[in-house]
Amino acid sequence: GLSLPLNYDNKQTFADLVPGASSTTWDYAHIETASRAGIVTGLTDGIFAPDQPITREQAAVMIARALKLKLAVNDQKLKDSVAKSFLDSGKIDAYALPAIQGVTKAGIMSGSAVSQVGQKKPSYNFNPKSNMTRAEAGKIAVELLKKGSKVFPKNLS
Repeated sequence: GLSLPLNYDNKQTFADLVPGASSTTWDYAHIETASRAGIVTGLTDGIFAPDQPITREQAAVMIARALKLKLAVNDQKLKDSVAKSFLDSGKIDAYALPAIQGVTKAGIMSGSAVSQVGQKKPSYNFNPKSNMTRAEAGKIAVELLKKGSKVFPKNLS
């Protein structure tokens, strides 16, 4: 969807992904390409864990990198801003704060409404440690395609 050409060879970035490896949901060529493009970095030095689920905060970071979003400086001002947006901001790892703010401002990801007694307007949780759902991935794919391609008309809502 981002028109990123495949970029891989037999020089692997991750010890747990060997050239030619694949499953029904991933393959070496695409993960290696995303790594070389700076979109994914893996879990720890040299480990990708391709069969582990992805959290919402991890997805936000990858999306921000893929779209090269301009991100806020990771400081107290950002922490306070995210805290105003999401009740569960204290659960967000510091590395993901700028990306979460960026993807929510861009309308690519959003939080889930939380009703609190006595409040007229809902508050929101980002649920940073929750695994991505298929529905969330579908919404993100559409939003990315709207921003990065001519597949969808500009007035698609």
